[in-house]
Amino acid sequence: MGRELQRLSYLGVFFGLSVFAEDDPRVVEKYFSGPTITLENTRVVSQSLQHYLESARQELFKILHSILLNGETREAALSYMAAVVNANVKKAQMQADDRLVSTDGFMLNFLWVLQQLSTKIKLETVDPSYIFHPRCRIMVPADETRVKATLEDVSSWMVELSRDQSLFSEPKFPTECFFLTLHAHHLSILPSCRRYIRRLRAIRELNRLPKIIII
Repeated sequence: MGRELQRLSYLGVFFGLSVFAEDDPRVVEKYFSGPTITLENTRVVSQSLQHYLESARQELFKILHSILLNGETREAALSYMAAVVNANVKKAQMQADDRLVSTDGFMLNFLWVLQQLSTKIKLETVDPSYIFHPRCRIMVPADETRVKATLEDVSSWMVELSRDQSLFSEPKFPTECFFLTLHAHHLSILPSCRRYIRRLRAIRELNRLPKIIII
């Protein structure tokens, strides 16, 4: 599962660096607790943490980029990137079990690095049919919602497509990186936004409750 991959993989320790309270409560205890904390102090501390996190992400990009540049380790790096995406496919669900998927901080760091790797990719070099390629690294669930197609329609179309291997070319790095980044967006930004919206809703509901005066 995604959480297991994050905890046990070598790179997972570095990608897991986060300032979210759910990922590391010590951040809140050190920077956002105490009687001296004010709104202005909170803004200054938040800006400082953002700066440190940005620097850490740049180092993560250098590490992964160096591994990809090396011909002997490129395949292993691509396999790891695909494993992160495939292991966290349930994170896109409306009600995901947080014990089984990677944390928001891990996924946002992972997305940031993939975004940097994709900045120089030209769309004309991306194969749009890669997701149906026999060697596609991304596993799309069979029950994934589709537009104007039933599961039987998709299955029969995939069988016909697999008969003509001439339609597929050898997957290139720009194509694989583009689709990995696209799926990482679906698994990181959207779940984080949903969690943030739920938190704001819970705070508003708590503020509406009548205040109890304890004597």
